[in-house]
Amino acid sequence: PLGLVDMKQRAWSPELCGLVGLEPSQLPELVEPGTLLGSLDASVAVSLGLAAGLPVIAGAGDGQAAGLGAGISAAGGRAYLNLGTAIVSGVPSREYRTSDAFRTLYAAAPGTYFLETDLKGGTFTLNWLAERVLGASDPGQKLAELEREAEALPAGAEGLLIVPYWNGVMNPYWDDSARGIVVGLTGRHGPAHIHRAVLEGIAFEQRLHTSGVEAATGNPITEMVVMGGGAKSTLWCQLLSDILQKPVVRARTTEATALGAGILATLGAGLHADLDTAVTRMTAMGERFTPGRDAERYALLYSIYTQLYPALRPTLAALASL
Repeated sequence: PLGLVDMKQRAWSPELCGLVGLEPSQLPELVEPGTLLGSLDASVAVSLGLAAGLPVIAGAGDGQAAGLGAGISAAGGRAYLNLGTAIVSGVPSREYRTSDAFRTLYAAAPGTYFLETDLKGGTFTLNWLAERVLGASDPGQKLAELEREAEALPAGAEGLLIVPYWNGVMNPYWDDSARGIVVGLTGRHGPAHIHRAVLEGIAFEQRLHTSGVEAATGNPITEMVVMGGGAKSTLWCQLLSDILQKPVVRARTTEATALGAGILATLGAGLHADLDTAVTRMTAMGERFTPGRDAERYALLYSIYTQLYPALRPTLAALASL
């Protein structure tokens, strides 16, 4: 919170607080997620339409709660992957680590961290295609049509590659001057090709992110648990598995963030003995996808994808400066 926390010590940083003229004693007490904070005041309860005296439980960040709602509460090789407006993935860590490959945040499980990656141009990029390029009055319907057409296209969208940096790039490059890259466009390509290339480009980028986390931590990620609106797409789930070369499994609920908050509430209210018990009883997995026949072709395309941004980075920086 506020960028004033010593994350390793799990406390306000006197040094950082001093830089903005504050003392740690002037700031609220920091507590772990799932801590009982008190009860709902009667006057507040009336305005919310809730019963007075309800327990008030400390929550967690939205992405971290999503990881919990996806059934990931401890280190063990599984990562969550939220296919939303942004594409956010995280693996739990008992140790405090830092790297350009990820951002380090507190996890919803008390005393632990999440090592998270973030692509800001997720389903946002698909909506851009439907609304800004195609002028669709009903973006959802248009994207559903494009999805059906994209399913019939071969892996690689017939030679079209997209680097989805529509909103710059965070890890691993941390470059706000980065922009989207479209390579291989020909007269035979149509909107469905672009749609598929966006899905593939996001998956290629996620492989770059996931590989970076694995290299930085020395721990392999063995399974990706997907949630969010994009997880409803069977095409996207399958090509994610093909490109990542890992099993991809849907969380039973797409609203994993809300479920994670609910899990913390049950912990604070004493309804479960511990967090692992709550997670086991309240989460479940859905359909599972494994790498298929397109995985080999995608591996070749990925080797090309990883060259694009580094090669064009000076050009993008020059454009940004103008």
